[in-house]
Amino acid sequence: MCSAFGVLVEAAGDLLVPYLEPVYRTLMQALSMYHARSLVTLFDILGSMADYLGPVIGEGSLPSIFVPPLLQVWHQLARNNPLDRISLPLVECLASTALVMGANYQPWALQTFDGAMSMIERCLMHLSTSEDNYADEEADPIVCAADLLDGLVEGLGANFPALLTSSTRYGEHFL
Repeated sequence: MCSAFGVLVEAAGDLLVPYLEPVYRTLMQALSMYHARSLVTLFDILGSMADYLGPVIGEGSLPSIFVPPLLQVWHQLARNNPLDRISLPLVECLASTALVMGANYQPWALQTFDGAMSMIERCLMHLSTSEDNYADEEADPIVCAADLLDGLVEGLGANFPALLTSSTRYGEHFL
């Protein structure tokens, strides 16, 4: 169902705009029920919605329907296993979302920034303590987190420096 919906999003584009609130509500219900592979598909769809629909996904109260649940799932995954590969499409979805929402992503920007930095930090710690040589895909969380940071930088534009200084955990590293 989600893959077919992804094709629909790509084909319909702006025709979906009047239906975005019920669509996002339904997708967030699916978020609470899906596991593993289905979650990956759902994250891909949400990223496609951001890519194809653009800034309209950040208008009004729409972001409050889907951004907080996505961040909650990301933090649950990170808490259980910071290198869980299921989180990678979620982080890429958040990168697309932050980029197209621009300044409308501000309410979740600090939490997202700290999460991305923590992901990089945890992955680097894991790689540095690995006794064997590591496979390239073990560094994929760093790449995805860097994409998310890039989405924040581009989306927030001139507001990004203020975000850096507001991070109590990582801000001092950038001053």
